[in-house]
Amino acid sequence: PRPIGQPIDHRVQTNAHGRTHVSDTVQHAIDEQRFLRSIGHGRAYAHARMDSLQPANIDLKKDRGLTIEWQDGSASYYSVAYLRKMSPSADMRQLREEMAKNPLAILPEAAGTGSVVATGAELVGNYAIRITFSDGHSTGIYSWAYLREIDPANQQPEEQPGDGTES
Repeated sequence: PRPIGQPIDHRVQTNAHGRTHVSDTVQHAIDEQRFLRSIGHGRAYAHARMDSLQPANIDLKKDRGLTIEWQDGSASYYSVAYLRKMSPSADMRQLREEMAKNPLAILPEAAGTGSVVATGAELVGNYAIRITFSDGHSTGIYSWAYLREIDPANQQPEEQPGDGTES
């Protein structure tokens, strides 16, 4: 075991079926946060908020997507294509901003609509996961807070004319 307070940097293990399971590692990080809080490290509010953002279970199916069961009992599912599109990396943020300003912007070849799969994943400390994609993209670090923010189940669909949403 590593000393308490040392950063967690575990490689995520993948079985023969392409499933990834890191719940033991995540649980260890959560237990460590609770221990540090119990001996007076950190602010109670920040830790309570962080605990609700922590995953209880992470399951990555490389050809489909990422399922996260959160400490608060909710669950989120992100397709691999959605994760790639919503990568928090600087280049993808810039591309999304450009697309919002100019829908006719030319996409870089790597950001095209080709089939992309996850080729690997690793925990980053106890606050995030980094996913490597088949197109070579690996610079996005998906914090637990960012994943909660972009949860597809919580996104409002864009109103379309004639879809019955106008008043």
